[in-house]
Amino acid sequence: IVNLLISILCTQIGCNLATGRTITQSSTYGLWLAQQAIDFNPGFIQPSSSCSSTTAQTNPWWRVDLRYIYRVRRVVITNRLDCCPEQIDGAEIHPLSVGRYVNLFIPGDSKYLTLCEVEVYEEGVIKQADLVFWETINAFTIVEIWLSKLSCMLSALSLILSDRCICNKLLQIL
Repeated sequence: IVNLLISILCTQIGCNLATGRTITQSSTYGLWLAQQAIDFNPGFIQPSSSCSSTTAQTNPWWRVDLRYIYRVRRVVITNRLDCCPEQIDGAEIHPLSVGRYVNLFIPGDSKYLTLCEVEVYEEGVIKQADLVFWETINAFTIVEIWLSKLSCMLSALSLILSDRCICNKLLQIL
């Protein structure tokens, strides 16, 4: 029932559909686990404990199972800021519109795929006011301020559950 409520909330307020979902990747470099790409930590301080990465291989990939079929409107990817920005060069995202799985891969030989945060949205709800720009040497990386989205999601969940008298207990657990 919690997953159903989260799905309803995500549809209504535009939260990250990848949150809490099953993640897999083609290989794992050291402790750079696939799940770290959806941990609400964009890896600005220590990427090795908050980003995912494959080993060098042919056509490395990363995938999130959204559990339901969605019309995906936006995928936001946060790259490493400390080094190695090329480890996302050429990345492709599939599907581009409707599907249960969102796959990222880099075609080619001896490629790493490193992702510090991946967000999947059903609707284009990110507003300019919700963004922070981090200047890097070559480009700008757009990073959503996720705390405001989490707060919004918890508030909406509180409203839905208040009719069922379980809201306070649930929020105490959270």
